[in-house]
Amino acid sequence: MIMKIITKAILFTMVLGVSACFDDPGTDIVVGNGSFLELDRAGQPNPLASLTYTKAVDGNPIRYKIQVNIMGPPVESATNVNYAIDPLSTAIAGTHYNLVSTAGTISIAAGESVGFIEIDILDDAWTPVGATGVKDLIVSITGGDLALSKYVKATYRIRIN
Repeated sequence: MIMKIITKAILFTMVLGVSACFDDPGTDIVVGNGSFLELDRAGQPNPLASLTYTKAVDGNPIRYKIQVNIMGPPVESATNVNYAIDPLSTAIAGTHYNLVSTAGTISIAAGESVGFIEIDILDDAWTPVGATGVKDLIVSITGGDLALSKYVKATYRIRIN
């Protein structure tokens, strides 16, 4: 009988000790619940799968949109995003591509969760296939109105056949 009482007392004490580890609901402050910016596909292995296009000597570039995401709760005002093209890119501005977006910044509209860095791929100027027909464009989000995630840099491998 005394052994049962001692065993129950020990179990009761253990339950109280474990339950004391849990906070009262509604009293936690959760850090990191705000919205943040990331470059779509940046979490995938780099370089990303090739963006492959067929060369068409027609004077028309090929438009490509690099997606920037706002992750988390909706943002009620326009969000500015700063970006940069890495100088280690083998794709050269004015030769292999042109920025359509304002150089260095884009704006994501209020209430929207995506925006785009737009580039025109100048396929007419490329030598197709082989080492000269594949160029890497390295893009990074460098700042903006929101915090940045760890997914802010990606290499886009562009191949012209």
